[in-house]
Amino acid sequence: MVRFSFGAPVSDDNFFNREGELSHLEKRLFAIKSGSRNDIAMIGPRRVGKSSLALQMAAHARAKGFKTVFLDCEGLDFESFIKEYGNALLSAELEGRPDMKIREALRGGTMATIAALSEILGRVSALELSSAFADFLKLRIEFERERMTGKTPRSLRELLEATLSLPAKSSSKYVVVFDEFQETATYGLEKRFHAIFRRATQFQKNVVYVYAGSSVGMMEDVFGNKRNPLAGNADILGVVPFSEETSKRFLKAGFGSYGKSADKEALQVLWEGTNGFPAYLNWAGLRCADFPGKNVSKDEAARVIGEMISPLSPVYQSVEKQLGRLGRFSRMILRSMAQGNTTAIAIAANVPKTNVYVYLERLRKYGLITKGEDGYGIIDPVIRRMVLNY
Repeated sequence: MVRFSFGAPVSDDNFFNREGELSHLEKRLFAIKSGSRNDIAMIGPRRVGKSSLALQMAAHARAKGFKTVFLDCEGLDFESFIKEYGNALLSAELEGRPDMKIREALRGGTMATIAALSEILGRVSALELSSAFADFLKLRIEFERERMTGKTPRSLRELLEATLSLPAKSSSKYVVVFDEFQETATYGLEKRFHAIFRRATQFQKNVVYVYAGSSVGMMEDVFGNKRNPLAGNADILGVVPFSEETSKRFLKAGFGSYGKSADKEALQVLWEGTNGFPAYLNWAGLRCADFPGKNVSKDEAARVIGEMISPLSPVYQSVEKQLGRLGRFSRMILRSMAQGNTTAIAIAANVPKTNVYVYLERLRKYGLITKGEDGYGIIDPVIRRMVLNY
């Protein structure tokens, strides 16, 4: 039974209508059990359900005996990535061992982390971990001590390579998911992260990788531009909003779980106001479920769509956080597009003199706009409405 949910990825009963994508994903990924490795890059705008799809797949992978790692790269700098990925791999490797509550200490302060790493290092043989884990732990302890003293860690590249190599040294098979992977494009070592990543992972035979990203253009550049070391390393799976028919089926199923129904006109208003973005459909459904009565009317649906761009709405706050990373010119260009301008010349007419093409390409790479035969367009319906107030 579908229940509306907003603010976090969904799974199990709340996972709706991605069976085709899920089946494709699992067929390709789980083939590693028979020796065929097929990495996947899941690309789509924010709030269309990529994380939910990845987490649902990961749950199925665990049920099939895989070890799984899910790492959200958003907000992580280079050093934080190394630390968080290393922690996640250690936790996965030690999962299910009742005597290893020490895993929890990895989330503590620096001294607690060093103590936890040292204890694991002293028990590598007893825990039946490979010697690669001992080498990794020594480098990681050195890294933590250098950070504690305020020094710039000297062994970053060596630690990165050791961390990336860990899954391949395991006796288990791994599914590793990197969410918002485009964030890694600016990582350190003179931005050679992807070259090092490729060398460390390309011949691993027991690990399969899923790269999810919402900056559509950046992800396409990472995996499709032949100048990038990771070009061709993963098949691209596009994740798009629900269709009109699917959106209305989802709303009907969700309302049914609350003992409600909705007018055809109400369903149409909700579809047009959300453009099938699952996150927006979920929030709108939750809000409509708050109204008294057994039937959602057209007027109630219109009220909810209007509330989506209220500063008090969690939808507004989520989108504003995304838009807040943009500069003044980018926002002005989005506003010009929201006013109906679709060509670069028409868009530029409402923006102070600047190289509009540079900003349009940047917005495309961020996954905020598309460029097609009909010109430029804003992908997200809520962004399209919000920027009109800028």
